[in-house]
Amino acid sequence: LDETRALYGNYSACMDLYNLPSSLMVALTASVIPAVSASITQHNEKQTARIVRSSFRVTALLAFPMGLGLWSLSGPIFRTFFYPRYDGALGGQLLSVLGIASIFVCLMLITNSILQSYGRVNVPIFTMLIGGVVKIVLNYNLTAVPSINIHGAPIGTLVCFALTAILNLIAVSRVAAFHLNYPGYFLRPLLASLAMAFSARSVYALCAHFLLSEDSGRTIMLVCVGAAIAVAVVVYAVLVLALRIVTRDDLALLPKGEKLARILHVR
Repeated sequence: LDETRALYGNYSACMDLYNLPSSLMVALTASVIPAVSASITQHNEKQTARIVRSSFRVTALLAFPMGLGLWSLSGPIFRTFFYPRYDGALGGQLLSVLGIASIFVCLMLITNSILQSYGRVNVPIFTMLIGGVVKIVLNYNLTAVPSINIHGAPIGTLVCFALTAILNLIAVSRVAAFHLNYPGYFLRPLLASLAMAFSARSVYALCAHFLLSEDSGRTIMLVCVGAAIAVAVVVYAVLVLALRIVTRDDLALLPKGEKLARILHVR
């Protein structure tokens, strides 16, 4: 019983970090619903298309680096916040899967908002119900396997939200009266985020090699994680600008987006 509590304690701790990316999506989803609804009411298809496409680009801009960042530094981040209270190795493994899942949660949230703007309020409920049933089935069956155990919980979460997001994306493409080029919105942010993630992992490994030992305290680990994140932010910012991942109009969907566009010299 104590071991089971310890396993689920690790999982609960991971959930606190896993929820961060989706919580940062609230401002974007809150701005998309009224903007799309207004343009639909005005029968302004060009404006509707611009807002919907921008919302996907901004979601990718934010969700991919946050999710892949959690994946690439899952172990160090978990140990920095929760070790020695929880098992650092296990927590890192669980968080790496949940990091990928958080990307699909963000995609689900933005597609939910778009579908609601079109008045298709039942579609997100239906797709979430399908994903929820799949999650329950997977969690029940995978956690019962001794070799998988608690690892089945994040796998169920990943499959649930991946399926829900994909179904939502299909639904949005069907209700929209204009063409949606999903690879065009997602591929470049994905590549930039992967480069960022591997940069972060490499910098952490380098710092850990020279600075970390068995006797190192949390401060040294925090320095290593901080250095990895700092390099990751620079790498990602450079790639976003070099690959022209977003436009000034895209950033206008975010709070203080115009100011951010000026700082980054985004046109």
